[in-house]
Amino acid sequence: MSNFDVIKDANGKEHLIFDSSELYDDKLIGNKPEDYEFLTQLGEGSFGKVYKVRSKANNKIYAMKKLNIEKLRNDSKKAFQLALNETSFLEGLSHPRIIKYYKNFYEGNFLYLIIEFVENGDMKGYIEANKIFSKHIPEEDLWNIFLQCMEALSYVHSMGVIHRDIKPANILVTNNMAIKLGDFGVSALKNKRDDDQYINANYNMFKNQSVMQYHGTFVGTRPYMAKEVLDENEYDQKVDVYSMGVSFFEMCYYHIPKKVVGKRDQKGNITFIFTRIVKDEDKNVHYSKELLDIIELMLEEDKDKRKTSSDIYEMI
Repeated sequence: MSNFDVIKDANGKEHLIFDSSELYDDKLIGNKPEDYEFLTQLGEGSFGKVYKVRSKANNKIYAMKKLNIEKLRNDSKKAFQLALNETSFLEGLSHPRIIKYYKNFYEGNFLYLIIEFVENGDMKGYIEANKIFSKHIPEEDLWNIFLQCMEALSYVHSMGVIHRDIKPANILVTNNMAIKLGDFGVSALKNKRDDDQYINANYNMFKNQSVMQYHGTFVGTRPYMAKEVLDENEYDQKVDVYSMGVSFFEMCYYHIPKKVVGKRDQKGNITFIFTRIVKDEDKNVHYSKELLDIIELMLEEDKDKRKTSSDIYEMI
């Protein structure tokens, strides 16, 4: 059962405010930077910072992304649109395994996004912590993590969205090991020719989005990219399955599958040779064949043979 508080809004109406897994009333959060107490900086990128903040209106904790819009505009049109992309997608996605979006507002040259704060960091930190202490993640925990991750990814794909940057740093972890998939900044709708039809069929959830279709565009994080992305070919939602497979592989072996760069062809395209490199000490990791076989299915190089997210979810 969730913990909750009873608080009153400006009109005296009482509200039950639950923990971060529940929606809060926008009126009780804040509409400008001064409505929040800045507690600590969580991260920093080229165009902004992420903070842990407390709303002065309801005393609850959130994550706040502060993006420098002017700097983004001056950099490039694409960079500017990528920054706005996350808001558009998170507004249209609602699922317990997806980081929750609450609101955004502008002040001066900055865009502020208020999203769910996840207490225990990300899977990248979880992997590193276990690696430092030479501890392997128990298989029971891995199945639990895998199930939640694929539940999130199956939902995202059912909504016609490609995440395009699946990696441990974007898999967030709560104190009770609940998984939240985050960072939809480089996401896209799955098929350009279906955009209008898809948007209308889904109650205009993405109506405010300038739909970005870079299928064949090099976006994401290179070590987690599928072959079709690295080769700059057309791709679909299965690129996320591959990236999640790399993430799962890393959870098991504490390193990622290696990609060896081959030769350039006459058009200048690079051929990537994919290999599974397992260190000698890793061969003694006692994970079940069932678990490792599923990861291998996700790491299928041929996108036509690779399973879908719903296929993998059903297997798990």
